Amino acid sequence: MREDARIILNKLDASHKREQDSAIMQQLFALDEWHRTTMVYGFVPQPSEVDICAALQDAWQRHIPVALPRVNNETRRLDWYRVSAIDDFARRLADGSLEVYGFAKSSYGIWEPTNAFEQVYVDEGSANSVGADAALLSLALVPGLFFDEMGFRVGHGCGFYDKFLQTYDGFSIGVTRDDLLMFSLESAHAVAAHDQPVSCVVTNTQILRDMWS
Repeated sequence: MREDARIILNKLDASHKREQDSAIMQQLFALDEWHRTTMVYGFVPQPSEVDICAALQDAWQRHIPVALPRVNNETRRLDWYRVSAIDDFARRLADGSLEVYGFAKSSYGIWEPTNAFEQVYVDEGSANSVGADAALLSLALVPGLFFDEMGFRVGHGCGFYDKFLQTYDGFSIGVTRDDLLMFSLESAHAVAAHDQPVSCVVTNTQILRDMWS
């Protein structure tokens, strides 16, 4: 299934991807939750993923705290770091200059925040946690190779976001392109018992929510 996603992505030219990603951002910005959030958990997009740089920039411009992930190879989980505003983040990512701003490339080739930034904790009760009430106002943008109409996802197979979603109590948004939206991953035997759906799926043409509540 992951190879199927890569085949689909390879067929999309760069201009088509940019158009789709721009449309996804417009759909995201139409959500009430986006305008009510007090904390955004984002990600540094890879070439195969939806480019959410516009969302990160929008949050920074509105003085909404943004946390970005770093893989913890010991716990096999994501650690989160509050990243201060970076002007023209998309260009810094494209030209590979994020190291100047406190990032380093991981063994997976992904730009990650370093200890130059403050670590934040998602679990309730931890130091610097968003806490119980605040968690309801936080929002997480979640990447994936495939999503389905019930909010389930197929990632790259490392399980980092699966573990994150199991403990995250905020509003989670899967961002994907229509080409990578399936009706049901469960029918394709791609959903495990421990998998958690996202709260909402946003594509370049639609917003899917409240179908699994």
